[in-house]
Amino acid sequence: MAQSNRGKSNHPGGPPDWLEIDVPNRLPIIPLVSSVLFPGGVLSLQVGIDRNVRLLKALPDDQNLIAAFCQKSGDKENPRPEDLSQIGVLAAIVQRLPLSSDRYQLFLQGRQRVELVQMIQNEPYFEAMLREVAPRPIPRGVKSDQLMNRALSLFEKLVESDNKYSNELLNILRMNLSEGPDTFADLLSSFVNFPLEEKQLLLETVNPVERIELLIDWIQRDLGKATVDRELQRQTQSSIDRRERENYLREQLRVIQDELGDVNPADREADTYRDRIETLPVAEEQKVQLRREVNRLGQLSPSSSDYAVIKGHLDTVFQVPWSEKTEDRLDLKRAEEILDARHHGLEKVKERVLEFLAVLKLKGDLKGPILCFAGPPGVGKTSLGAAIADALGRKFVRMAVGGVTDESEIRGHRKTYIGAMPGKLIQSYIQVGVNNPLIMIDEIDKIGKDYRGDPASALLEVLDPKQNNAFVDRYLEIPYDLSHTLFIATANILDNVPSPLRDRM
Repeated sequence: MAQSNRGKSNHPGGPPDWLEIDVPNRLPIIPLVSSVLFPGGVLSLQVGIDRNVRLLKALPDDQNLIAAFCQKSGDKENPRPEDLSQIGVLAAIVQRLPLSSDRYQLFLQGRQRVELVQMIQNEPYFEAMLREVAPRPIPRGVKSDQLMNRALSLFEKLVESDNKYSNELLNILRMNLSEGPDTFADLLSSFVNFPLEEKQLLLETVNPVERIELLIDWIQRDLGKATVDRELQRQTQSSIDRRERENYLREQLRVIQDELGDVNPADREADTYRDRIETLPVAEEQKVQLRREVNRLGQLSPSSSDYAVIKGHLDTVFQVPWSEKTEDRLDLKRAEEILDARHHGLEKVKERVLEFLAVLKLKGDLKGPILCFAGPPGVGKTSLGAAIADALGRKFVRMAVGGVTDESEIRGHRKTYIGAMPGKLIQSYIQVGVNNPLIMIDEIDKIGKDYRGDPASALLEVLDPKQNNAFVDRYLEIPYDLSHTLFIATANILDNVPSPLRDRM
């Protein structure tokens, strides 16, 4: 053994007995995985990793000193020497309690910073040559006092803002304010809930003034986060309280109106809509928009034209199948039997359809090219699509787009227009009542284009698996997921199909 140091205590009542032991410069090391021990700080941890259990079992009963180093990387169960930080803490074992044959409860108190000079052994536990890292004595001055008071004031605000901190920590910090910047900085460092890397940096910052400056910066950052979190929580709670209060008042109003026989049909209908909105599987921002419409509906007379517009829109929203679906039962043998029973010949076509269904079964999703059946009228293109739907166990709906020249036929009309209605696509979903039918887009080669828009471009978004999970119909005004749908197109002449559409097929 080489030189040794006498233990020092920052406690005015005199050092405990275990701090008066000579400190050797060669000690076993216990890696700390999720915490950092500071000089003067206390750490309680359960030891269950084999390497550390072997260390405690091999430690003589009269040896109360070990070194605690934070593990910065590597395997937690089996760290390497290079996984340990360079600066650690000499720690006194206050208590070690065996919980079982392979688990200990350990209480450590930090003494002083030490530097890892050389690793002597890795197995059965770490043991290394250490060197004390002593801070340069800094006398109490105006700057250090100002920094300590500033840090104490900020920590006081953090305790008030964040319920993770208790007032007891603040009292302990005030009691140790007179011990000087080094003790104060280490004590505050052990109290704050900073990330592991930041706490290790505080341990490695030997100069206490620089340590307090770092603490001030990071406490201000956490104080800002706590303020934002508290404000968000307050706003959320306020919104919930306001909604509950409105529901309570509406219920009271309904009871009073029933007693008086003065029931407004519009109010009763609006209340029904409010209940149905809460059960819709849509995003909260869409629910807010729908609630706003319902509130407006309750203020209008049933004879008003706006009343009919809003009511028609809400009824359509509730008719759309948002989550209703059929279960796929993709059996390739059964599919082959259905195709053979309904269509004579067409061997190549049926073989291609079975290949397509086999790929769907392997992938488990519908993202990929769209099937397009091309051929003269009457050869069985549409009936082939119906056979595929039957084989999959899906609802079948035919959407004819031949001669469609208005883009609104696909995307829908704005609900403020007279006679507005959703597009053919949303109407198809309402017709079948599920969100995963097989939709046959018939005569896609006869789709038109004029001054009212380009419906072929609207179909591009419908058939694109990267975009169709949030298709917005102008009348509905709520994103609708088309990605569960199996689309199949038909055409008489492929040359007439717009080339961007042809690329999707």
